[in-house]
Amino acid sequence: MNEIRDETSTYARSKKLAEFLEKIRDETSREIVIEWTNPGSNPKLSGVPGRFIYDPPPSRVLRVLMDSDICQHLKHSDIEEVIAHEATHGLLIYAKGYGAPVFKRHANHIEEKSTSYLFSMIDDIVVNTILQDAKYSPLGSVYLLMVKEDRDSIRKGEILYEEQPSDDPLLKNRWTVYRYVTAWSYLKYFMLEAHYRRPIRNFVRIFKKKCPKQLEMANQIIEVVQRNNIKSPEGRNSAVNELLKLWGLEDLVRLETVSPNKEPP
Repeated sequence: MNEIRDETSTYARSKKLAEFLEKIRDETSREIVIEWTNPGSNPKLSGVPGRFIYDPPPSRVLRVLMDSDICQHLKHSDIEEVIAHEATHGLLIYAKGYGAPVFKRHANHIEEKSTSYLFSMIDDIVVNTILQDAKYSPLGSVYLLMVKEDRDSIRKGEILYEEQPSDDPLLKNRWTVYRYVTAWSYLKYFMLEAHYRRPIRNFVRIFKKKCPKQLEMANQIIEVVQRNNIKSPEGRNSAVNELLKLWGLEDLVRLETVSPNKEPP
């Protein structure tokens, strides 16, 4: 019987999260493992509180990596939303037919980050829809804090970037596009209360005024998203293949599809 394993003795799941993870475990037929890392010990996190890690067959594990340093500053409910979000990314890959990005060769830092931004901005729309249906907030307080910081940075004329300092303009532009498409998706696809919509709408308004170059890049992505049904695996896989070509990553990344419940025992 597949289990849900939390590799810490200090974190206790709520009944709501436990039941949510059990459903994902049963649908993916994978043990769910939540790994907690020490501050800065794993570059895959790169300043975010949690991340889903793809483990291809024959692995039977759905792995979520959590940053214990960041999470100690979050409320218990916020930590649970992060875990639920990242586990849902695994649900898409392991049970829903969403292709996982696999590098055909070694990827440099820019290529690896660009691929991460591209897949996150598309898949987060689907993940947040599933979370909302499960009575989780599609936003979470973590995102609201980030979008307010984004808004203030753009208002000051500063370009957004997750890692400071950085000299690479391409990566900065792609990160900024990622932040805009994420904000756009919340306004487009989710029924949010006014006090949630307001800071997102303010960010979008300021972005359109201050970042015309990045807005043009973002609108190319939005056009692909709107033309494809990304809430189906076929539509999403088609969309990301288009976007890989748009960003010149088609010779680097392929989609690997996992057949649900058919991995070797």
